[in-house]
Amino acid sequence: MNVNLPGLIKEIISDIENLLNKMNFDRGLVKPVKIRRSHNNIIVTWNIFPSSTHIGIYTNLQEIISKNLFNINGEILSYNITEGLITDHTHHTFNEFLIHQGSNWDIYLYDPEIFIYIRLIIESNIKTVDKKWISLDIDVIEKSAWFLE
Repeated sequence: MNVNLPGLIKEIISDIENLLNKMNFDRGLVKPVKIRRSHNNIIVTWNIFPSSTHIGIYTNLQEIISKNLFNINGEILSYNITEGLITDHTHHTFNEFLIHQGSNWDIYLYDPEIFIYIRLIIESNIKTVDKKWISLDIDVIEKSAWFLE
């Protein structure tokens, strides 16, 4: 799908893909980046399954995101998660996932007026705690109500 992405998001995607290639990730262990558009919203998401040879991948991903946010024209809210729980009630099933560590960024770009939410978490299924993966999700909201004032 051809999606017109803001330059900031293109840079983050490029830097993350370069990191994954440099770290020689088995592409069978990294779900390909998904990019989807719906009306004024775009999502970009990865699921990364690191092995024991990928030491520091979470920190590297944090650094890539922070570096790309350094010179924006806007406001950034950043915060860390030390633990958490995801409950998924999809299609009358109930799944729970543990959040072991996480970082979030809320970004308000002033020009263009775009809201971006980035979530980077290390998670596991509550039933298989020893099998952890990294989820990286970016939501881009192009006509956010935050800019109506």
